Amino acid sequence: MKIGLVLILFITAVVNRSIAQDYFSYRSSLHLKQSVGINLPITKLLKGIPTDRLIHHSDLSDYVQALSATYFWNKRWGATISFQVVSENDYEDPDRFNQSIIEEFEKNYYITIDAISNSRNFYPSGGDFNQISTGVTYRIEKNRLFVYPKLSAIFNSIQTESKNINLKEKNSNNILTVNYDCGKKVSNYLSVSPGATFGYKITKWLYATADVQFAYSKPNLVYTKTTTNVVTNAVNKEEIRYDQSLVGFSVGAGLTFALFHRKMN
Repeated sequence: MKIGLVLILFITAVVNRSIAQDYFSYRSSLHLKQSVGINLPITKLLKGIPTDRLIHHSDLSDYVQALSATYFWNKRWGATISFQVVSENDYEDPDRFNQSIIEEFEKNYYITIDAISNSRNFYPSGGDFNQISTGVTYRIEKNRLFVYPKLSAIFNSIQTESKNINLKEKNSNNILTVNYDCGKKVSNYLSVSPGATFGYKITKWLYATADVQFAYSKPNLVYTKTTTNVVTNAVNKEEIRYDQSLVGFSVGAGLTFALFHRKMN
């Protein structure tokens, strides 16, 4: 009997504490978040061919979300904008393109490869670039626990490089020039990204978060390989297309600072 009474009192105390702590829910109108994570590919852009090394892209990458700001205009709905730096894990240096060309042609040709045509100064850190995303967030909270489903649009850029190769056939006067060109230095494309943030409210002002996000995009990147016979003026053009659909997901963790607490409708 005493054990039952103690159990009832304990459960009552837990329930009362839970109700009392409901001030944690739906109170903050501005969230500022920082996080780190990894982007994992389901489908890949790169094909395992020499021109891959002229494309500043990595199918596998780490990210640092420098700042994500969400403003909730009511109890449930908010608008989010995020800025993050992506560090490319499997990006191959373009000098390896030169090596692949040498391996392909050195048996029959003397080879001269021009310097990189397009400057890499757009990416001063060598393998990093920035992403901007914007979208809407829905808020579900219960005391200290929460989940925020969201739908975002991510603005991406891929830088490309051009290459010119001069080939002098051995034991012959035949001379070829081979040009690889994408037509533009930077290719922009949009990703559609559903996801969710899960977390626990450590205090009224500080939350621990975990992020899961999927992304779909379809870049339309086309390289033209132009081979010209300098002696006969014969020209042959070949298209190398990178237009497959890209699907991937990311996982990460971070901290959120919850500001401007008030009762919301």
